[in-house]
Amino acid sequence: MITWNIFLIILFIIFIIILILLQHYTKFINISFYVKKHGLKTGKNLFNFCYIFKEIFYDNDYNLNINLDNKIIFDIGMNMGIYDLWLNTHYKNIKVYGFEPIKELYDIAKYNINKMKNNNNLFILNNIGLSNKNGNEIINYYPDANGISTIGNDIEYKINQLPFLKRNILKIISKNVKKEKIKLQKASTYIKNNNIKKIDVCKIDVEGVENDIIKGFEEYINIVDTFIIEVEKFKEKEYKEILSYLSNFIINDDNRDKWGMIIAKNKKFIK
Repeated sequence: MITWNIFLIILFIIFIIILILLQHYTKFINISFYVKKHGLKTGKNLFNFCYIFKEIFYDNDYNLNINLDNKIIFDIGMNMGIYDLWLNTHYKNIKVYGFEPIKELYDIAKYNINKMKNNNNLFILNNIGLSNKNGNEIINYYPDANGISTIGNDIEYKINQLPFLKRNILKIISKNVKKEKIKLQKASTYIKNNNIKKIDVCKIDVEGVENDIIKGFEEYINIVDTFIIEVEKFKEKEYKEILSYLSNFIINDDNRDKWGMIIAKNKKFIK
């Protein structure tokens, strides 16, 4: 029989656990209120939207700590447009070219950005993926964890690189996968056709095909001031290939083991 003292101890333990969980998920709760307040679309999984939002708005994954007012920015791997919302919040008179080949994510990004844009910012959104070729491709689209959607067929290998809890969660939700035909355009072709003379910041987050995109810039890699690239360091060959394409850039590596962020600054723009 549970005594009153034992009951109070159990209640106290439950209270402490709740406090810990609330502290851990306070950001997600705040993001949920933000989404509701502004009527944003989040895709199939609100938790997934909150996770990406946290990385960008709270963890500052793409924050260069420089003034980007009046700059030209490429967002390659736009997903639901959360990086663009962050840019829109912090800067004015920017011109952003966004690229998202998955139609459902593109539509969400377009809706969210058009709903929130201000500060005289211009967003040119493209329902294509940039690459080193022109044509069509099949992508594995994971609606419940859309941030891991990829052209590659190595999702199981990639998931196994994650910590235990995250690994097992993704193993469950990645069972819901759709094959979707997407359109690709060579990066150099897009830049040439749109008469783009300089790109101040180029953010790339494309789940394993970063090297194809950078290769596709061809000679136009020289008009990019700064790259922000999420890289899969556990793919050593591909990672070294990325660095070889950026030989004229100064590389700042965040020194994370498996997934990491590199910032590459073009030497010719350093004063």
